[in-house]
Amino acid sequence: MNILDAEQIQERLAPHLAAAGIVPLSMEVVPYDEPPFDTVPVVNVYVSLAGATPQEVHAAMLKAGKVMSKAFGETIDTGYYSPEIGYDDIPAGQAMLEFGGFPFSLAPSRSARPGF
Repeated sequence: MNILDAEQIQERLAPHLAAAGIVPLSMEVVPYDEPPFDTVPVVNVYVSLAGATPQEVHAAMLKAGKVMSKAFGETIDTGYYSPEIGYDDIPAGQAMLEFGGFPFSLAPSRSARPGF
């Protein structure tokens, strides 16, 4: 299994997000959990809901998951979170798209890199 840092993971995902029509406001790579799961990457992609319905953004997320699954040869997990469905820590007018289940590990020395 490849070990990648947060920047490499973001670079690897960017073309797949673009192929699904997702334009990130920001992207962060975080560890799934405490050790021993601290090298399992989860990617949170923040997107604007301006000009798109939540249903359209959700559909784009599912498309990105399928594109990544095909590219990586693994089923990529997806999740959709927004204030409209009870997630108050996400800014109004935005949604967070979560991707996980990647066939690579997060380098433990740089396990979280906010921004993009």
